[in-house]
Amino acid sequence: PPCSTLSILLLCAMSHPALFSNLFPFWSTFLSELRASAYSAKPGQPPLFSPHARVSDLLLALLVALALIVLRFVLERRILPHLLRRMAPVRRRKTSENIFYAGFYLVTFSIGLYVTMNEEWGYRYFDNGATVDSLVGVLHPPISDLFRLFYITQFGFYLGCMVFVLFVDGRRSDFMQYVIHHTVTLTLVALSYFMGYHRIGLYIVNLHDFSDISLYSAKAVHYLELHPWDTIVFVIFAVSFYVTRMIMLPRLIWGLVVDPYVLTVQKVEAIRYWAVYVDQFIIYWVFFLILLGVLQVLHCFWFSLVLKVIYGEVFGTAKIKTSGDVRSDSEDD
Repeated sequence: PPCSTLSILLLCAMSHPALFSNLFPFWSTFLSELRASAYSAKPGQPPLFSPHARVSDLLLALLVALALIVLRFVLERRILPHLLRRMAPVRRRKTSENIFYAGFYLVTFSIGLYVTMNEEWGYRYFDNGATVDSLVGVLHPPISDLFRLFYITQFGFYLGCMVFVLFVDGRRSDFMQYVIHHTVTLTLVALSYFMGYHRIGLYIVNLHDFSDISLYSAKAVHYLELHPWDTIVFVIFAVSFYVTRMIMLPRLIWGLVVDPYVLTVQKVEAIRYWAVYVDQFIIYWVFFLILLGVLQVLHCFWFSLVLKVIYGEVFGTAKIKTSGDVRSDSEDD
């Protein structure tokens, strides 16, 4: 999509201008460094899975998913409908659903931010080399108990969301996009956890949760008919979505694409292990990038819907107060 491509190209030019002006000499130097690093490889291969991940965590994730499904049923079918009994059934269901999601994302983002602030490592956006050095520069880093529980909760939540999308929620106009999104998200969360890439996974989850708070809050306020607060919260959502998913996430992906090569040529010690065993690491490195690329394409699709609503609001073709859910074409979707 043009918006994503343009943002990534701009980030490329700002982050590594010399990389594009000296592409072929750079590639030659990179290959030479890989050949030199190969001589220091030890017999055998590095472990694929993190020793800090436990198979029993899968069972815990299933229990979390079941608990969240039950919690959502109780809130959406018992507690919230009783509080919203004066609303029409369809609007009451949509309001209850969005209140649940807004509350959950608020809690998970707060916990994710707390986990991030209490970790000994850190990541600096728009700092060349910081992606690999801080987030994936250590092979199978340890994981704290709170960090582990947060990650397991995320997997259980999206597993529960998949159940609702497939069997409970009504079909929306972007049903297939949501199925793809949840499938890719579940795969990324599970593989990043068991392969020891939970640090970068934490940042990606935080970026998503932040804009989702205002998304579902805006829709809940809209169905509650709290005008003009629905428009104000929607504007906050549009700005946060653009910043987190159209700028910060592409920068993170770009760092994963370019930083390993740049740091290898610069002979940075944090990337030495990657250069030595590049034949193994590059396989699931590419796989992760493909999945992140799919997410970014979906973000561009959803942001186009956001722009559609903004266009209608500015030019009077479809006001926010009548359009409702930006993911759907009508109230019945």
